[in-house]
Amino acid sequence: MSKDVGYYLSLPYRLEMVPLSEQDGGGYYARYVDFGTAAHGDGATLEEAARHALEGLKATLEVMLEHGDPIPEPSSSRSYSGKFNVRVPKSLHKALIDEADDEGVSLNMLIVSRLSKSIGH
Repeated sequence: MSKDVGYYLSLPYRLEMVPLSEQDGGGYYARYVDFGTAAHGDGATLEEAARHALEGLKATLEVMLEHGDPIPEPSSSRSYSGKFNVRVPKSLHKALIDEADDEGVSLNMLIVSRLSKSIGH
């Protein structure tokens, strides 16, 4: 299958829909997350906002293909290992280990707990 606009439109790109406040004119704002703000639209209804975002996605894909720009794969199809490495200052490492010891948990568990709280989980 050639990778044309139709091919990319068949992929499961995530569409984010956000209600707009009355100060912003009401209605909804929609964007394809993997394309930042390049593929977006708004409308009075969810359907209208989604349709406008899809039109923006089509136009974005056409330009990207015309210029030979790399087109992102849908983030929804990515797989994640659940592992990543982070380098921190020695003093922070010590403080985290001390806190984990005080709580009676592993350093990993303390960091997972902190990260989860920071993103609202």
